[in-house]
Amino acid sequence: MALRIFPGWWVVAGVFIVLSAASGLIFYGLAVYLDALTDKQSFSTT
Repeated sequence: MALRIFPGWWVVAGVFIVLSAASGLIFYGLAVYLDALTDKQSFSTT
């Protein structure tokens, strides 16, 4: 008897990958945005 994977697990895996990438972009992308904002507006970072 062949072991079959329930199709819903492929959806779970895909959502996990997408959410991991999105949260990484949000977390690390904010630093890039803040650097550009502080340079343009001449805000002090200290």
